[in-house]
Amino acid sequence: MNPDSSQLVARLRSALADEMESTPVPEAPLRGPRRVTLAGQRRWKLIRDFASELSYGRHAGPPAPDARLAAVLVLLYPKEDEWHVLLTLRPTHLPTHAGQISFPGGAMEPGETFEQCAAREWYEELGEPGVAFTFVGRLPPLYVFASNYVVTPCVAVAEQSPVWSANLHEVADVIQLPLHDLWDDSRFGEHYEQRGSLVFRAPHIMCHGYRIWGATALVLGELLSALGEGW
Repeated sequence: MNPDSSQLVARLRSALADEMESTPVPEAPLRGPRRVTLAGQRRWKLIRDFASELSYGRHAGPPAPDARLAAVLVLLYPKEDEWHVLLTLRPTHLPTHAGQISFPGGAMEPGETFEQCAAREWYEELGEPGVAFTFVGRLPPLYVFASNYVVTPCVAVAEQSPVWSANLHEVADVIQLPLHDLWDDSRFGEHYEQRGSLVFRAPHIMCHGYRIWGATALVLGELLSALGEGW
């Protein structure tokens, strides 16, 4: 890991430059003759590798007509000479994605940018971060069909570790994921989830005893792709 924030910012700005100008809503699934670019093929592979068995590529597909826009904050920061990403554990009482690992984020309000939404949701979930952070770009949006949101991940870098005071109604625990875990094959596995009578396979990433899967794992896969080797 390289704790130099200027190098990380430059790397991410370059990798995410195209996403800053892209549409927030996917136009079509990443399959078939319309998507034959190397970038499109790479993203489709990420979705195959990280998506749960029942998703059928819907994370990249066209959203429902009534889907809402949302944003999450993917904050990278140094801790003990390594870069980390902050994640949260959703309480079990929440109506959607209960008990799952997520990024701080939520639905956009009228007039907000994606970055403003991501920052506001951080404050609502975790309080004042205590450090300044710089937005460096956006990862490709994902359609989270289980809750009917099109989610845009906003990537930011802080030069110091943030602080937090978790809103217990929205955050049951805070997880600090070292970036090097994304290159550790031993962290990757799969498990089975049950929804009613359906049982399906879900790829996951292990961190501090938690399984990170679903849309959060997909976002981490996109981040891994953007960073490339050496981080």
